[in-house]
Amino acid sequence: MNFLPAPAAWHPEFETDVPRKLNLFADIKPRFSFFDPKNPAWYQIYLNLNAHRYLGNGWRAHGSLRLNLATNFDQISRGSNSVLPHVRSDAAKYLKEGKNGLGLLFVDKYGQLGSDLYYRGFAGYLEEMYAGIGAEVLYRPFRSRIAYGLNVMGVKQRDYDVRLSFLDYQTTVGHLSFYWASSIYNYDVALHVGRYLAGDWGQTIEVKRRFANGWEVGAFATFTDVSAEDFGEGSFDKGISLRIPLSLYGTRRGRSAGLDTIIRPLTRDGGQRLDIGTSLWDTLRTSNYDELMTRQGGYN
Repeated sequence: MNFLPAPAAWHPEFETDVPRKLNLFADIKPRFSFFDPKNPAWYQIYLNLNAHRYLGNGWRAHGSLRLNLATNFDQISRGSNSVLPHVRSDAAKYLKEGKNGLGLLFVDKYGQLGSDLYYRGFAGYLEEMYAGIGAEVLYRPFRSRIAYGLNVMGVKQRDYDVRLSFLDYQTTVGHLSFYWASSIYNYDVALHVGRYLAGDWGQTIEVKRRFANGWEVGAFATFTDVSAEDFGEGSFDKGISLRIPLSLYGTRRGRSAGLDTIIRPLTRDGGQRLDIGTSLWDTLRTSNYDELMTRQGGYN
């Protein structure tokens, strides 16, 4: 059974000098789960209430509330049989007990340490299942299609009701990342090596294609030191990523708010990363050298 996660947190373009104002908006979101032999499609329709506050000097505050409108997730009866820590495979409990709850509540700060080195720090309720504190840095030489990243996070698992309480599980995760903006049909390639939520170590390879209308489609596979037997059905984590901008006429020049989701054949515990929203690489993607050259009519 695969659970499509709620859309990741939206982050504005990388700027440190922005007006200090409160942005409020609400939208209706769908969430689906497929590949369950007992039901071909589980679903939830919910109202998402969002707030973003620009605090100045690169600081931002984010919050969201989820209010259920219709769901059949509360009819799920199958539980997890994972031998690994249940870092993701108890998703059904979150969908049943937390159909109304606190989606996000955190602060983050963007900044720059020199012309080619960027950073982001963040703390709070970072995603539906985890809260914690972390940081990310990106080294991106301007006249290069290659960049290098590092993120480290200490997190604790949230309770199933998706409010303010916690479960006992906590861990530290982190990855070294290599990014390549290839010249082949706007394909981007990324390799992430490090520690995952269940304490396993390994690597994730991602390939993504960007389209002129702002859509992005990609695929990924993760291989860690968890054996296929311990991982369970599926042997290793893999899936398809999809980004659809809210504007049907969006372009690569801006990274507007949109739907980011991952489609997996099933959800297991091995090879699972924290969902920290848009990475620095993606946040800065439209200002990369290859993008600037494309707008001027050629590459260097």
